[in-house]
Amino acid sequence: ESVTWVLCLEVMHGITFATFWVAVMDVTKILSQQTTGWNTTIPVLTSTLFQCVGSGLGSIIGGWAMEVYGSKAMYRGVSQIVFVVLLVHILGSLIVRCRSTNESFLPVYKECGNRCEKEDVDDDENAIT
Repeated sequence: ESVTWVLCLEVMHGITFATFWVAVMDVTKILSQQTTGWNTTIPVLTSTLFQCVGSGLGSIIGGWAMEVYGSKAMYRGVSQIVFVVLLVHILGSLIVRCRSTNESFLPVYKECGNRCEKEDVDDDENAIT
């Protein structure tokens, strides 16, 4: 029975991790396009924070929590932390969207045959309603 749960969780982990990494790289690309001279620095910082700092701290703190509290308590605690972070993210996104000006965070592209070009449009057309 636990093998079935492990396989289901592995499939879900693959999908959520891929979605997470695509979103991170998309935001990184947008930030790189909005700044000058930081085209390689922002992606490198993003990768370093995730792969070095995040994995290192996760291993140390997760190992300590597993040693002190056991695996079930550690996984429950991590799931609760992830749920709280999700709620904070949703709340923050709603606050930012409600308070934002009419300026869109994402670039607007117009279709030009097989390729797309960035379009300069007025802020009123980009407004998120």
